[in-house]
Amino acid sequence: MLNAVNRLAALITIIEVIVLVVWLRLTATAAAAVAAGFLFVGILVEELVRFRGIKNRFPQGRELGLVALGVAVETVGWILPLVLNARLLVAFGILFVTLDIEHTIINLATTGTFNLGSVVDFSAIEAAGGAVWLTNPSAATIAVLAVTSVLEHVQGVRQGMGLR
Repeated sequence: MLNAVNRLAALITIIEVIVLVVWLRLTATAAAAVAAGFLFVGILVEELVRFRGIKNRFPQGRELGLVALGVAVETVGWILPLVLNARLLVAFGILFVTLDIEHTIINLATTGTFNLGSVVDFSAIEAAGGAVWLTNPSAATIAVLAVTSVLEHVQGVRQGMGLR
Protein backbone atom coordinates (compact mmCIF):
# COMPACT_ATOMS: atom_id res chain seq x y z
CA MET A 1 0.00 0.00 0.00
CA LEU A 2 2.83 2.40 0.84
CA ASN A 3 4.30 2.07 -2.66
CA ALA A 4 0.90 2.86 -4.19
CA VAL A 5 0.66 5.98 -2.00
CA ASN A 6 4.16 7.12 -2.93
CA ARG A 7 3.66 6.46 -6.66
CA LEU A 8 0.40 8.38 -6.75
CA ALA A 9 1.88 11.23 -4.69
CA ALA A 10 4.87 11.42 -7.05
CA LEU A 11 2.65 11.44 -10.14
CA ILE A 12 0.34 14.19 -8.93
CA THR A 13 3.34 16.20 -7.71
CA ILE A 14 4.88 16.07 -11.18
CA ILE A 15 1.58 17.19 -12.71
CA GLU A 16 1.14 20.01 -10.18
CA VAL A 17 4.67 21.39 -10.41
CA ILE A 18 4.63 21.38 -14.21
CA VAL A 19 1.21 23.06 -14.27
CA LEU A 20 2.27 25.75 -11.77
CA VAL A 21 5.56 26.53 -13.51
CA VAL A 22 3.95 26.71 -16.96
CA TRP A 23 1.07 28.79 -15.55
CA LEU A 24 3.47 31.33 -14.03
CA ARG A 25 5.30 31.62 -17.36
CA LEU A 26 1.96 32.07 -19.13
CA THR A 27 1.07 34.99 -16.88
CA ALA A 28 3.89 36.95 -18.52
CA THR A 29 2.96 36.13 -22.12
CA ALA A 30 -0.74 35.21 -22.35
CA ALA A 31 -4.01 36.90 -21.48
CA ALA A 32 -4.94 36.60 -17.82
CA ALA A 33 -8.00 34.50 -18.64
CA VAL A 34 -5.92 32.07 -20.71
CA ALA A 35 -3.38 31.66 -17.90
CA ALA A 36 -6.15 31.21 -15.31
CA GLY A 37 -7.93 28.70 -17.52
CA PHE A 38 -4.73 26.73 -17.98
CA LEU A 39 -4.19 26.70 -14.21
CA PHE A 40 -7.75 25.53 -13.53
CA VAL A 41 -7.61 22.75 -16.13
CA GLY A 42 -4.16 21.62 -14.99
CA ILE A 43 -5.18 21.44 -11.33
CA LEU A 44 -8.39 19.65 -12.38
CA VAL A 45 -6.33 17.01 -14.19
CA GLU A 46 -4.17 16.60 -11.06
CA GLU A 47 -7.24 16.15 -8.85
CA LEU A 48 -8.92 13.73 -11.25
CA VAL A 49 -5.74 11.61 -11.33
CA ARG A 50 -5.62 11.74 -7.52
CA PHE A 51 -9.27 10.73 -7.16
CA ARG A 52 -8.85 7.91 -9.70
CA GLY A 53 -5.75 6.67 -7.90
CA ILE A 54 -7.57 6.56 -4.57
CA LYS A 55 -11.03 5.35 -5.60
CA ASN A 56 -10.19 3.39 -8.79
CA ARG A 57 -12.77 5.45 -10.68
CA PHE A 58 -13.36 9.04 -11.68
CA PRO A 59 -15.65 11.26 -9.60
CA GLN A 60 -19.27 11.43 -10.63
CA GLY A 61 -22.17 13.75 -9.87
CA ARG A 62 -21.76 15.44 -6.49
CA GLU A 63 -18.16 14.24 -6.18
CA LEU A 64 -17.25 15.82 -9.52
CA GLY A 65 -18.95 19.06 -8.49
CA LEU A 66 -16.98 19.10 -5.25
CA VAL A 67 -13.71 18.41 -7.07
CA ALA A 68 -14.41 21.28 -9.48
CA LEU A 69 -15.27 23.58 -6.56
CA GLY A 70 -12.04 22.62 -4.77
CA VAL A 71 -10.05 23.24 -7.94
CA ALA A 72 -11.68 26.66 -8.34
CA VAL A 73 -10.72 27.57 -4.76
CA GLU A 74 -7.14 26.43 -5.31
CA THR A 75 -6.94 28.32 -8.61
CA VAL A 76 -7.98 31.54 -6.87
CA GLY A 77 -5.47 30.78 -4.11
CA TRP A 78 -2.57 30.70 -6.57
CA ILE A 79 -3.72 33.73 -8.54
CA LEU A 80 -4.45 36.12 -5.64
CA PRO A 81 -0.88 36.47 -4.31
CA LEU A 82 0.32 37.17 -7.83
CA VAL A 83 -2.37 39.78 -8.53
CA LEU A 84 -1.77 41.42 -5.15
CA ASN A 85 2.01 41.28 -5.62
CA ALA A 86 2.07 39.76 -2.13
CA ARG A 87 5.21 39.37 -0.10
CA LEU A 88 6.14 36.01 1.41
CA LEU A 89 4.01 36.05 4.59
CA VAL A 90 0.90 37.41 2.86
CA ALA A 91 1.32 34.90 0.04
CA PHE A 92 1.64 32.15 2.65
CA GLY A 93 -1.51 33.34 4.41
CA ILE A 94 -3.56 33.45 1.23
CA LEU A 95 -2.30 30.06 0.08
CA PHE A 96 -2.77 28.49 3.51
CA VAL A 97 -6.40 29.59 3.84
CA THR A 98 -7.36 28.67 0.27
CA LEU A 99 -5.45 25.37 0.27
CA ASP A 100 -6.98 24.37 3.62
CA ILE A 101 -10.45 25.01 2.18
CA GLU A 102 -9.55 23.24 -1.09
CA HIS A 103 -8.08 20.20 0.65
CA THR A 104 -11.15 19.96 2.88
CA ILE A 105 -13.48 20.08 -0.14
CA ILE A 106 -11.42 17.48 -2.01
CA ASN A 107 -11.39 15.28 1.11
CA LEU A 108 -15.19 15.62 1.28
CA ALA A 109 -15.42 14.51 -2.36
CA THR A 110 -13.08 11.56 -1.75
CA THR A 111 -14.06 10.34 1.72
CA GLY A 112 -17.38 11.99 2.49
CA THR A 113 -16.02 13.83 5.54
CA PHE A 114 -15.64 17.59 5.97
CA ASN A 115 -13.15 18.74 8.60
CA LEU A 116 -10.99 21.85 8.07
CA GLY A 117 -8.69 20.82 10.91
CA SER A 118 -7.85 17.45 9.37
CA VAL A 119 -5.83 19.03 6.56
CA VAL A 120 -4.15 21.94 8.35
CA ASP A 121 -0.74 20.31 8.57
CA PHE A 122 -0.29 19.43 4.93
CA SER A 123 -2.03 22.62 3.78
CA ALA A 124 0.58 24.60 5.73
CA ILE A 125 3.40 22.57 4.14
CA GLU A 126 2.15 23.21 0.61
CA ALA A 127 1.43 26.87 1.36
CA ALA A 128 4.97 27.38 2.66
CA GLY A 129 6.59 25.87 -0.42
CA GLY A 130 4.16 27.63 -2.72
CA ALA A 131 4.75 31.02 -1.12
CA VAL A 132 8.53 30.63 -1.30
CA TRP A 133 8.31 29.73 -4.99
CA LEU A 134 5.62 32.23 -5.98
CA THR A 135 7.38 35.20 -4.37
CA ASN A 136 10.81 34.27 -5.77
CA PRO A 137 10.49 31.91 -8.74
CA SER A 138 13.78 30.22 -9.60
CA ALA A 139 15.18 26.75 -10.12
CA ALA A 140 15.97 26.50 -6.40
CA THR A 141 12.47 27.51 -5.33
CA ILE A 142 10.91 25.13 -7.86
CA ALA A 143 12.81 22.43 -5.95
CA VAL A 144 11.32 23.75 -2.69
CA LEU A 145 7.86 23.69 -4.28
CA ALA A 146 8.38 20.11 -5.47
CA VAL A 147 9.58 18.84 -2.09
CA THR A 148 6.76 20.47 -0.13
CA SER A 149 4.25 19.36 -2.75
CA VAL A 150 5.29 15.72 -2.52
CA LEU A 151 5.11 15.88 1.29
CA GLU A 152 1.61 17.36 1.04
CA HIS A 153 0.51 14.81 -1.55
CA VAL A 154 1.70 11.81 0.46
CA GLN A 155 -0.40 12.96 3.42
CA GLY A 156 -3.40 13.87 1.25
CA VAL A 157 -3.35 10.52 -0.56
CA ARG A 158 -2.94 8.66 2.74
CA GLN A 159 -5.92 10.54 4.14
CA GLY A 160 -7.99 9.81 1.04
CA MET A 161 -7.17 6.11 1.38
CA GLY A 162 -8.13 6.09 5.06
CA LEU A 163 -4.53 5.53 6.21
CA ARG A 164 -4.26 8.70 8.23
